[in-house]
Formats: sequence, C-alpha cells, structure tokens
Amino acid sequence: MSEQRSEASNAPNQVSVRGVVWGGAAIAISIVLVVVAAWLLWQWWGAPSGAPPHGARNAGSVTQVPPPALQGSPRQERAHYQAEKRKLLESWQWIDQQHGIARIPIEEAMRIMASQNQNQNQNQSQAQSESGGQSKGQSQNQSFEPADVREESR
Repeated sequence: MSEQRSEASNAPNQVSVRGVVWGGAAIAISIVLVVVAAWLLWQWWGAPSGAPPHGARNAGSVTQVPPPALQGSPRQERAHYQAEKRKLLESWQWIDQQHGIARIPIEEAMRIMASQNQNQNQNQSQAQSESGGQSKGQSQNQSFEPADVREESR
C-alpha cells in the first residue's frame, strides 16, 4: 500500500533545507533593509510633530498640555437652554410676515392639524357617498393629490 501512495502523489517526501534557509535569509535581509530605510528617513526628515531632536537638552521632558475648557455649571446651562427652546415652542412670532410665515405655539399647531385632518376625513366621506360607493383605496388616492391636479383630472 505504501508503494501505491508514493506513486500516486507527486509531492516530495522531504522538505528542502536549502529552500528554507534561502527563504529565511530573504526575510532577514528584508527586515534589515526596512529598518535601515526607516532610520534614514527619520534622520532626513527629523522627529515628527515638532518633538525635539534626539540628544537635545529637553529631550526627556514632557510638554504640559492645557486642560480642556469645561462648562462651569452644565446643569444650569442645560436648564437655561431648555427654557429658551420651551419658550420658542410656546410663543407666537412672525418669522417672515411678507410671506405669511409665523411661529405658533405647538399646542395650537396640533389643534389646527387635527381639525384639518378631521375636515379632510369628512370631505372624503362626502365624496365617497356622492360617487356612489367608490372603493376605499380610490378615495384615499384622491386625498393625496394636490388640489389643482384633482381639478384638472375631473
């Protein structure tokens, strides 16, 4: 059986020592070349980010970085910010009077939107009863079209 296996496979039974040695030597030479190239570039370009060069008088000292500017009282500042935003949500103000854009209290805006939605639903039910029983999907599609498109299609 061992004879059949050796005949069937083309792979050598032994590892080439010469190939392993040459491969290891190539890797070692590559590492040495990369280290030498890095050292030469370091010498040519100097130390990165303004650090003092090697052997300078203050080479071992650490530069003191100023601490970050933190908020003095973050809770009070956040409460003040939230109060400002709440005031905007609850106040009336013209944004662009010429174009009719105004800021209104959020409660009033929700009431207006609810009444518009209620009116729209009433108009849909009236249109459905007038059309004599259109399917629900058809009446809903009509409600999403702009008014001028609905008028042109009729």
